[in-house]
Amino acid sequence: MPPAGPFSAAIGAAAFWMFIAIVVAVSILSQALKHRETQKTIRQAIDKGQTLDPATVTRMLEANGPPPPSRIGFIAGGLVLVGIGVGFALMGMFVSMQDPRALYPMLGLACLITMIGVPLLIASFFVGKRNGDGRG
Repeated sequence: MPPAGPFSAAIGAAAFWMFIAIVVAVSILSQALKHRETQKTIRQAIDKGQTLDPATVTRMLEANGPPPPSRIGFIAGGLVLVGIGVGFALMGMFVSMQDPRALYPMLGLACLITMIGVPLLIASFFVGKRNGDGRG
């Protein structure tokens, strides 16, 4: 395989950020279209002479919003990240058998990922209590 040219890293980075921009733009556009449809429904109801109380309008507008956080989501995310952290630690142990210099960077990465997962597990205890329903 020929060596990479001077622009290959720049093209890779640009492609990555373009992908991120497209995902964000599509998400924003999707939410805007959902909100527009809800407003159209409200307008049609008013044009037909129906009276809508503020609670109904608020409920219709909030239906398009993101769902409230759930305890299960926090637990699942935390367990996945802790598992990935343990996997990186094991991988560091095995890679260090070939090159001992690899152990500490891999353990550092494992600690970083695990320390993102542990707060998610801790937060899962508070989500259900805040929502008021013990389940989350």
